[in-house]
Amino acid sequence: MYLYTILPTRKIPGAVLVYKSEQKLEVGRLVEAPIRNKPVEGVIVNTVDEKNLEFDISKVKKISNIKPFIFTQSEIEFIKSFAYNTFNSSNLVLKAKIQPLKLLTKKN
Repeated sequence: MYLYTILPTRKIPGAVLVYKSEQKLEVGRLVEAPIRNKPVEGVIVNTVDEKNLEFDISKVKKISNIKPFIFTQSEIEFIKSFAYNTFNSSNLVLKAKIQPLKLLTKKN
């Protein structure tokens, strides 16, 4: 079982959430994960060690869908710095960055 912190596109109080996956995924991978039983897109920003968890691992939800796109580390840092410098949340900046990708179709 692998644990990841995910930056979702929905604005939340804590900015990142912890999710689990059976597959080993790379940092920057675009995924879908449930927030209150609704699938929300997000980006894996870090891996988590089970020993550092402050809560029960059985309560951690699974990543529901893995998308075929990976953000580079510099793109993730850009999202964080852009959010900081424009007084926006990282979640909203990520949502704006993902929107053009969603408009692409398989033929593109």
